[in-house]
Amino acid sequence: MTHLFLYLIALFCLSQSAALAKWAAAPPELIGFWRLLAAGLILLPWAYWKAGLKEQWLNHKSDRKWISLTGLFFFAHLWTFFYASQNTLISHTMILFATNPLFVALGQWWLFKEKPPRRSLIAYFLAFTAVALLFQESRNNLNSQLGGDLSALASSLFFSIYILLSKKSREVFTNSVFTSVMYLSTAVFFAVLLFASQKSWTGYPINTWLAIAGQVFFSTLLGHALISYLMKYLNVTLMTTGKLAEPVMASIVASFAFNEKLSNYVGLAFLLTAVSLYLLFWPFKKSSVSSTEPLNKTTGRRFSNDPK
Repeated sequence: MTHLFLYLIALFCLSQSAALAKWAAAPPELIGFWRLLAAGLILLPWAYWKAGLKEQWLNHKSDRKWISLTGLFFFAHLWTFFYASQNTLISHTMILFATNPLFVALGQWWLFKEKPPRRSLIAYFLAFTAVALLFQESRNNLNSQLGGDLSALASSLFFSIYILLSKKSREVFTNSVFTSVMYLSTAVFFAVLLFASQKSWTGYPINTWLAIAGQVFFSTLLGHALISYLMKYLNVTLMTTGKLAEPVMASIVASFAFNEKLSNYVGLAFLLTAVSLYLLFWPFKKSSVSSTEPLNKTTGRRFSNDPK
C-alpha cells in the first residue's frame, strides 16, 4: 500500500512538468539549462563517491559518446516539450507525449528486430486518430496552437529515440552514473543554444525561478527518483500503463491554474490513447522487472528508462 501511495506521488510530480514550464514563462532553453545543471550537480557527488563514476568513466572510454548522444536527444525532447507546454493546452501536450511508447515499439522493431504483435496495428490506428482529433481542435480554436501540438508530438518522438539510445549507455554504466553525466551533457546543449540565441541567463521574475526549482525537485528528482526506486517493488508494465494518469492529473491542475477547459476532443483523444497503449502492453507480465529493460554488464542489474 505504501508503494502504491509513493507511486501516486511520483506520478503527480511528473505530471506537473508541463504546468511548471508554462508558469515559468521563460525561454525553453533557459528552463532546460538551469534545471539540468542543478539536477546533474545534485546527483554527481553520489555518482562519484558511491557509484564509481571515475572507474566506469576510465574503463569505458569508447562508450562515453553514447551518453553525449543520448543527452542530445534528451535535450531535443525537453526543448520541444517546454515549447509545447507554453504554446498549446497542457492536456494536448500530455496526451500527445503519452504516445511515446508507440514510437519506442517501432524503434525496437526497426533496430532490434523485435516485431510487435498484430494488435499493434490497431493501437497505432487509435493513437493516430487521437492525434488527429487534437490537431483538429487546435485548428478550430486557435491556429497558433498547432505549432505547440506539433512540438509535443516531436517531443514524444525525441523521447523515444532517447529511450532507445539510453539502452547502449546503460549496458556499461550504472543508473546514477549515466543519469548524472547525461543531465550535465544535456545542460551543455541547452547552454550552447542559450548562448547562440543571445537570451538573458538571469534577470527573470520570481515565478520563473520557483518554476525551475519545481522542475528540479519535483519533476526531475522526486518524480524520477521515486519511479526508479519503485521499479523494484511494482510491476513495470503496470507502472508504465499507470502513467496514463499523468495527462488527467496535469489537465485537472491546468484547468484551475490556467483556466484551460477540458473539451470533448480532449476526452475522446485521451480515451483512444489509453486503449492504444493498453493494446500495446497487453498481456501484462507478472514479473516486477521488465525483461525489455537493458541489462548492465557490470552489475548484472536492469535499469529503468524513465528520465524524469
